[in-house]
Amino acid sequence: MQRNDKVANITIWSLSIFVFVAVVILGMLPEFPGKPAWVYKLPLLNATLNSFCTIFLVAAFIAIKKRMIKLHKALNLATFALSALFLVSYVIFHALVEPTTYPAGEPWRGTYYFILISHILLAAVVMPMVLYTFYWALTGKLVRHRKLARITLPVWLY
Repeated sequence: MQRNDKVANITIWSLSIFVFVAVVILGMLPEFPGKPAWVYKLPLLNATLNSFCTIFLVAAFIAIKKRMIKLHKALNLATFALSALFLVSYVIFHALVEPTTYPAGEPWRGTYYFILISHILLAAVVMPMVLYTFYWALTGKLVRHRKLARITLPVWLY
């Protein structure tokens, strides 16, 4: 393993663990008093960012199938940037606002929590997958990139 790969491994795993722990801790904090009104607009921003990420990921998949490598790369870099912005917005929102709970006794509560928990767990898993997929593409390790990208794409889309 080359020195750059070792540094990348440490960076990818450290960042992934840090973000996961930060999100878990934020989920346990009480609501921040005196938060600005714009904080309540962040869920709409997050939904918009995720929508564009979905569109860009699907377009990047189509682009690579058509061997449009430059477009594939540009779309994935844009998706990466939007996802990073989403993560910052998500952390800010959850640092300031208490989590919303689904009302007890509602018929869809179990389904909601199943989707929520699976989403949270897969979000923790996908972060290092995305970072490795990008690292291997940017360092020219395309066999590794392709192999992991086939798994990363559906998980990231979920």
